[in-house]
Amino acid sequence: MEKGVSREENCAARIRQLCYKLTGRKKGGRDMKHILLVISIAVLVFAFSTNTVGQELGVQFDLKLGQQVTVQNTGLTLIFTSVDNDSRCPEGAKCVWPGNAKVTIVVSQKEIKLNTHSDPKQATYSDYILRLVTLSPYPKLNEQINPKDYVARLIVTKK
Repeated sequence: MEKGVSREENCAARIRQLCYKLTGRKKGGRDMKHILLVISIAVLVFAFSTNTVGQELGVQFDLKLGQQVTVQNTGLTLIFTSVDNDSRCPEGAKCVWPGNAKVTIVVSQKEIKLNTHSDPKQATYSDYILRLVTLSPYPKLNEQINPKDYVARLIVTKK
């Protein structure tokens, strides 16, 4: 990506270049097919984008399963890759203990396992502490959670 150019501007420039290649038209030549192709590709690119840029240090944020986020001014990239286990006591059930959910967060290419109830609930990476605040949705008796519905609420703080 060019310096001083936003991600969106860079993406738009790439889309234009691709459209020129696909349509065989030179820069400046515009017709309805060309415009529709550009719009279609732009919609697809942004619809399948899983990157959320610019979460603030010290502020809680939600991360959907499969989503990626960059924490501002830290160089950290986080990806919520999996819910490894969810044995939390469902709403409406009587349990001996509250249960636990274990998730995997990839922090700048290192896998970190965090828990809702058991330790570790937080982990250190470089000069930062990553903590799992909550995992939603909370299980309900006799209801299966669709994996795509999982959202981890996280916070990253300076050590």
